[in-house]
Amino acid sequence: MPPRKMTHPSRTGKPTAGKPDKKPAPNTKAPAGSYALPGGGPGGADAYPVNTKARGANALSRVAANGTPAEKAKVRAAVKSKYPDLPSSQGKGGSSAASSKKARPARKS
Repeated sequence: MPPRKMTHPSRTGKPTAGKPDKKPAPNTKAPAGSYALPGGGPGGADAYPVNTKARGANALSRVAANGTPAEKAKVRAAVKSKYPDLPSSQGKGGSSAASSKKARPARKS
Protein backbone atom coordinates (compact mmCIF):
# COMPACT_ATOMS: atom_id res chain seq x y z
CA MET A 1 0.00 0.00 0.00
CA PRO A 2 1.46 3.44 -0.93
CA PRO A 3 1.95 6.04 1.82
CA ARG A 4 -0.83 8.56 2.32
CA LYS A 5 -0.42 12.03 0.93
CA MET A 6 -0.23 14.78 3.51
CA THR A 7 -2.33 17.50 1.97
CA HIS A 8 -3.56 19.39 5.03
CA PRO A 9 -1.77 22.80 5.26
CA SER A 10 -0.78 22.28 8.88
CA ARG A 11 1.09 19.13 7.93
CA THR A 12 2.77 20.43 4.80
CA GLY A 13 3.90 23.74 6.26
CA LYS A 14 2.31 25.69 3.41
CA PRO A 15 0.05 28.62 4.25
CA THR A 16 -3.62 28.23 3.49
CA ALA A 17 -5.07 30.15 0.58
CA GLY A 18 -6.54 33.48 1.65
CA LYS A 19 -5.15 33.38 5.21
CA PRO A 20 -1.97 35.29 6.01
CA ASP A 21 0.77 33.62 8.04
CA LYS A 22 0.57 34.42 11.73
CA LYS A 23 3.43 36.53 12.98
CA PRO A 24 4.90 35.96 16.43
CA ALA A 25 3.81 38.30 19.20
CA PRO A 26 6.08 41.32 19.71
CA ASN A 27 8.53 41.25 22.59
CA THR A 28 6.82 42.60 25.69
CA LYS A 29 9.95 43.29 27.69
CA ALA A 30 9.78 46.52 29.64
CA PRO A 31 11.88 49.49 28.48
CA ALA A 32 15.46 49.66 29.76
CA GLY A 33 14.93 52.33 32.43
CA SER A 34 11.88 50.76 34.04
CA TYR A 35 13.43 48.10 36.27
CA ALA A 36 13.84 48.32 40.03
CA LEU A 37 17.13 46.37 39.83
CA PRO A 38 18.70 46.89 36.40
CA GLY A 39 21.33 44.21 35.94
CA GLY A 40 20.52 42.75 39.35
CA GLY A 41 18.90 39.52 38.20
CA PRO A 42 20.44 36.13 37.50
CA GLY A 43 23.20 36.36 34.94
CA GLY A 44 23.12 40.16 34.99
CA ALA A 45 19.57 40.36 33.62
CA ASP A 46 17.28 43.21 34.58
CA ALA A 47 15.04 42.33 37.52
CA TYR A 48 11.64 43.47 38.81
CA PRO A 49 10.03 45.61 36.08
CA VAL A 50 8.01 48.54 37.46
CA ASN A 51 6.87 50.33 34.29
CA THR A 52 3.15 49.81 35.09
CA LYS A 53 1.23 49.78 38.35
CA ALA A 54 0.45 46.06 37.98
CA ARG A 55 4.11 45.23 37.38
CA GLY A 56 5.08 47.35 40.36
CA ALA A 57 2.70 45.39 42.59
CA ASN A 58 4.05 42.14 41.14
CA ALA A 59 7.64 43.26 41.80
CA LEU A 60 6.77 43.95 45.43
CA SER A 61 5.26 40.52 45.93
CA ARG A 62 8.09 38.71 44.14
CA VAL A 63 10.85 40.49 46.03
CA ALA A 64 9.02 39.87 49.31
CA ALA A 65 9.07 36.15 48.57
CA ASN A 66 12.52 35.82 47.02
CA GLY A 67 14.63 38.92 47.64
CA THR A 68 17.39 39.75 50.06
CA PRO A 69 16.80 42.57 52.55
CA ALA A 70 18.87 44.93 50.37
CA GLU A 71 16.86 44.03 47.26
CA LYS A 72 13.60 44.49 49.17
CA ALA A 73 14.62 48.00 50.20
CA LYS A 74 15.65 48.97 46.65
CA VAL A 75 12.49 47.59 45.05
CA ARG A 76 10.22 49.21 47.67
CA ALA A 77 11.97 52.56 47.09
CA ALA A 78 11.64 52.26 43.30
CA VAL A 79 7.96 51.34 43.47
CA LYS A 80 7.20 54.00 46.11
CA SER A 81 8.76 56.71 43.93
CA LYS A 82 6.56 55.72 40.94
CA TYR A 83 3.38 54.52 42.69
CA PRO A 84 3.13 55.92 46.23
CA ASP A 85 -0.48 54.75 46.58
CA LEU A 86 0.43 51.02 46.47
CA PRO A 87 0.11 49.76 50.08
CA SER A 88 3.13 47.45 50.07
CA SER A 89 5.41 50.20 48.78
CA GLN A 90 5.01 51.88 52.15
CA GLY A 91 6.75 48.96 53.87
CA LYS A 92 3.63 47.81 55.68
CA GLY A 93 3.17 44.65 53.63
CA GLY A 94 -0.04 42.97 52.65
CA SER A 95 -2.78 44.33 50.47
CA SER A 96 -5.44 46.85 51.34
CA ALA A 97 -8.15 44.27 50.59
CA ALA A 98 -6.89 41.96 53.34
CA SER A 99 -6.83 44.71 55.94
CA SER A 100 -10.27 46.06 55.06
CA LYS A 101 -12.15 42.83 55.76
CA LYS A 102 -14.63 43.05 58.59
CA ALA A 103 -14.35 40.66 61.49
CA ARG A 104 -16.99 37.96 61.65
CA PRO A 105 -19.42 38.07 64.54
CA ALA A 106 -19.04 35.27 67.06
CA ARG A 107 -21.16 32.17 66.49
CA LYS A 108 -24.06 31.56 68.77
CA SER A 109 -24.11 28.14 70.38
